Amino acid sequence: MPFTLRYTTDGTVPTEESAEYEGPLTVTKSETVSFALVSAKGTVGDVTKVECVQAKPEKVDSLPSGLRVDVYEGDWQTVPDFTDLRPVKSAIATVVDVSPRTRDDYFALRYTGLFVAPVDGVYRFRLGSDDGSYLKIAGAKVIDNDGLHGYVQREGAVRLAAGAYPVEVGMFESGGAQQLTLEVLTPDGQWTSDTNGLFVRRE
Repeated sequence: MPFTLRYTTDGTVPTEESAEYEGPLTVTKSETVSFALVSAKGTVGDVTKVECVQAKPEKVDSLPSGLRVDVYEGDWQTVPDFTDLRPVKSAIATVVDVSPRTRDDYFALRYTGLFVAPVDGVYRFRLGSDDGSYLKIAGAKVIDNDGLHGYVQREGAVRLAAGAYPVEVGMFESGGAQQLTLEVLTPDGQWTSDTNGLFVRRE
């Protein structure tokens, strides 16, 4: 049974009547684009959602390198909503990993700050975690690596104009091993896990 890749921009699941994806899309406002393979009889495969956010870059001058990291303790099955949680510890981190944790199981971490894009271009991110994690740039979820699982890496990409954008990495650990990694592929083609110069924090 042949399938066609179709998409919607209104948050609904694509159907056999949705627009057919024929090449790169131009997005002019903040919206969520949903993609799915759909058969002529209306059978819909897995849906992939891409959050598109129209964000203006901030100008930063002489902000210190590193990110703020807040540490939480609790038992979760997914990365928690940090809005109403109170951290048991806060620190400044120069590397995104699990070292700020206060114990080996049943904890969550939230890194916040600014990601600095030195030049216009496409930036690719690789986020790995055990258990779940996510990466947000300017409020848009670039990588969703959530859930209970062993160490898994996922990638996402975003086109940015030169400047600084709010960045957030959230992760949680249930039982077993614990790990968190973040790498960036800059437009010059170099993967790096060194946050020096790419991530800064407001004092």
